This record gives sequence, C-alpha cells and structure tokens, in this order.
Amino acid sequence: MTGRAFLPTTLMLLFLLPGGTSARQDSHHGTKWWKDNPFRQELGLSDDQSARIEAIFQSTLPRLRELYDASQRAEVELKKVVDANDAEGVVSAQIDKTEEARCAFNKTRTLMLYRMRLVLSPEQRAKFRKVHQDWERQRHKSGGDQRH
Repeated sequence: MTGRAFLPTTLMLLFLLPGGTSARQDSHHGTKWWKDNPFRQELGLSDDQSARIEAIFQSTLPRLRELYDASQRAEVELKKVVDANDAEGVVSAQIDKTEEARCAFNKTRTLMLYRMRLVLSPEQRAKFRKVHQDWERQRHKSGGDQRH
C-alpha cells in the first residue's frame, strides 16, 4: 500500500467503530465508537468518558489534518525529485523530509489514541481489545477492510 493510501485508511480506521459482527458493522460502520450508543453500552462507557474522548479527538484533529497535509506535500515533492532523476543527495534529503512528516503524523495520532485509552478503565480496554480483534478477524475473513 502506498503512503498516500495508507494515511487516509489509518485515519479512518482509528476514528471509526471497530464492529465485531457483520450486523454490528452494518449498523455502526462509519461512526465514532465513543459516540455510538450500542457500542458505548457494550463497553460501559459513561457520558463523561464519551465527552472526554470526544474532547481529545476534537483537540487533536486540526493538528492531525495539518500533519497529514504536510505528509502529502512531502510525498508529492518526493515523487517530483524521483521523476526528475535528481541527484541522490536531493532524493535522500526529500526522503528524510517525507519520513519526518509521516513520523510527526503517526506520533500525534498515537499520542491521541494513548490519551483516549487512558480514559477507559482496564475492563473497558479489555472489552475494546476483544471487539477490535473480532472486527479485524471479520475484516480479514471478508477479504479486505470494511470501508465505504
């Protein structure tokens, strides 16, 4: 998968509900898991927890968008220098810039997910892990991701 396809897929999968069964995927796909009432009920997520996770998401989203855009610009520039057969040093420097942009995006995303995780109790994290694993198994069984 190219970096260009990987980042939007990653962003989408991180914020959308990981359903465990096909029925749940149909009824919940495309929602924020912390705002989805049946999923919140399954996890035992309180209104306060949901609001705290939403606040983490909303406070991080502008920076994620900024970093994603920067990584896309770096990818475009990398393609240009490669297509132009620029000197290896130029290409290498642009690779460094592209990887730094990806790294900044991934670090910010991972810290956001860590902060969201801290809102959950250990029991809720265990339930979430199981639901996510079920979703992954279902996704692989059907031969791809469940995005629309």
